[in-house]
Amino acid sequence: MLFFWPLLLTAVGRVDEEKGSGCNAVTVTATFSCSFLFVSTFNLITATLSALSCANFCRSAAAGSSMKMERRRSFPAVALPLLAVWALVMVVPCFAGDPYAYFDWDVSFITAAPLGVKQQVIGINGQFPGPVVNVTTNWNVVVNVLNDLDEPLLITWNGIQHRKNSWQDGVQGTNCPIPSGWNWTYQFQVKDQIGSFFYFPSTGFQRAAGGYGGFIVNNRDVIAVPFDKPHGDITLFVGDWYNKDYKARSLNPVASSIKAASP
Repeated sequence: MLFFWPLLLTAVGRVDEEKGSGCNAVTVTATFSCSFLFVSTFNLITATLSALSCANFCRSAAAGSSMKMERRRSFPAVALPLLAVWALVMVVPCFAGDPYAYFDWDVSFITAAPLGVKQQVIGINGQFPGPVVNVTTNWNVVVNVLNDLDEPLLITWNGIQHRKNSWQDGVQGTNCPIPSGWNWTYQFQVKDQIGSFFYFPSTGFQRAAGGYGGFIVNNRDVIAVPFDKPHGDITLFVGDWYNKDYKARSLNPVASSIKAASP
């Protein structure tokens, strides 16, 4: 972007010195160069203003040398609008695009006692349940998952739509499981699905050992909701739990289920 100003000053300087058809050559050169330097809409506007400025100087130069003082006075009048456009081009992109939310997860076995009996559970960053993902509609979610388990892992985002992005859904058939010691980065955008969801491991019997957590999608200010803003938000998980490690149950799931159902 800064290359534009040396180009403009060079063109103006040559216009001040040259007369007649030489100005037309400068105008074409400035427009052609700006077209290659800038490809966005704002940049094309800047290039057009540059060409118009050079054309104004050409008309002043054709009027004769008596206009030198007037041309010098007109330079700030031309440069200041271009400076304003340049500032707009530099500032507006800073506010463009949807926000990104980045998460780094280390998934590993930790020891916990949900029912007072110590056992191995699946934790995320040492937490059980895992951390709550709190985002807003249209945000881009980037989750880097490191599998520190001794078995493959997949994380699925229950209820979150993956439009034309099914390979981020984290289920077998669209994703290969993350091998032990490897990582995988999920990246997807949450659309207008305001509400509470959750994520969990979708491989084998891992969901019975943890590795799950809340996933909250808030509304943007431009989306009105028919109720007042809550004072707080509590994620509550309700489900079965056992006193044995899930690995011990998964070795003989039928026997484990019969024993668990017996009085």
